[in-house]
Amino acid sequence: MTKDQAVVLPFPEEQEMEPEKSDFLDELIAGGYSPSEIHQEVRKVLGEIDLLKRENRWEDIILLCHPIEEKLPLIADSDAAIPIYGEIVFALCQLHRFEEAVSIGIKLVKEQPDNFNAHAQLAFVAYQALIAHQNKEIILPPEIRKKYLQIAHSHFARAQALRPDGVTCFYRQGMLYKSIQCKFDRALPLFRQAVKNWESYDSEKKKARHQERKNYVKSLYQLSLCLFEESKFQEALDAIRRCIDENAEPQYISNVNTYYTLGKILFYSKDLNGAVQALERAAVEAEPQNEDYVFELLARVLLSAGQVDRAYEVLSRIPPHVRRPYVLWTEADIAIAKGDINRARKVLIRAAERDRKGAHKAWIKLAKLELRLLNFAEALDYANRADQFFRQSFGNPYHEALFWRAVVYIKTGKKAKAEQCVETLHAFNPYYPHLRNLRREIARMKDEQKSPQTESKPGDGEKP
Repeated sequence: MTKDQAVVLPFPEEQEMEPEKSDFLDELIAGGYSPSEIHQEVRKVLGEIDLLKRENRWEDIILLCHPIEEKLPLIADSDAAIPIYGEIVFALCQLHRFEEAVSIGIKLVKEQPDNFNAHAQLAFVAYQALIAHQNKEIILPPEIRKKYLQIAHSHFARAQALRPDGVTCFYRQGMLYKSIQCKFDRALPLFRQAVKNWESYDSEKKKARHQERKNYVKSLYQLSLCLFEESKFQEALDAIRRCIDENAEPQYISNVNTYYTLGKILFYSKDLNGAVQALERAAVEAEPQNEDYVFELLARVLLSAGQVDRAYEVLSRIPPHVRRPYVLWTEADIAIAKGDINRARKVLIRAAERDRKGAHKAWIKLAKLELRLLNFAEALDYANRADQFFRQSFGNPYHEALFWRAVVYIKTGKKAKAEQCVETLHAFNPYYPHLRNLRREIARMKDEQKSPQTESKPGDGEKP
């Protein structure tokens, strides 16, 4: 199986544990289970695994010791074999053989229900499978994804209970909520706890648990993102600045991402100068083709600061043939600011034609542009295109398109059609912003209907 192929993975059934051998003591007395031989064999196997890991030879690790009952019968039933089981599970994950990895993990937690490492590893295997599915490396059916989520949450929680002052399990469960389930509010306290735990360590404990420092720094980064999503900008700034300080040496997160995040938070905090400085720092190491988001946001901040020419210069660093729709939206805004309306139209039309998932956003931008220019027929046409695309893609009316269509109908005297748009919008989203104001405008139109001077010409606002 190549890496590009997607495979459907079934969920492993929990297997019954085999009963322990009743003749253990007899064989032990007879020399069949020599502890010294077992330890020697474990050290030998772990040494071979270490060499194979350095060369990413995961298949060879599996061939060496999996299934352990067949390949290493001397140590299969010994507690000393647990590190080897862990290496097998890790290798299976690297090969995306998650079904087998989960089966071994379930066996280990049954045998050692109070073993922190066993619970942490089983949870991590399920988490890795979900990440692989999200990255389209494998395909997990919905019921399997649900079960993997249950396994991951359950065993992360158990591992946290066994080691409440840890960092990694809190960080990983936070990522499970944030990256897999998009539940920023549930992820936030887990990142907080990971950060709090590390910062409570004294120097000796930090030295002893140095491997967890990486996930402490990553927790600071993710904490800043979650706080940003909650619009807690000052706390988000504190977290990302601490992250940048801690990330200096060694570096776990790229400067492009940390300074981009700092710039984004500063921008939403209305600190335009600070945002420009942070984003310019990110741009030093960013590749315009691969990290276009840095240059797009920097251009947008400069545009907000009234520095139109600098905004155009920054955005021009992104090669035209790779500009994604959101880059083209900002390019259109810059063209509008420069007074080049025709170019803005062309850019937005190109964005709509390129965007298979979000073309409605470009169409609605075109509708709003034409509405500002009092080109009502064109505005209505683009709003209709936005609504049509959204309905075809997602099966529901596009709320923003309904809103702006209602505005066009009000401006052109189409009272019944405006009312129809508003009622449809209310049915789908009764709390849509300015809905009450639209109703007020429609009511005013009905009062003005009595005066012939306010009546619009037939067909006004619609293409023939």
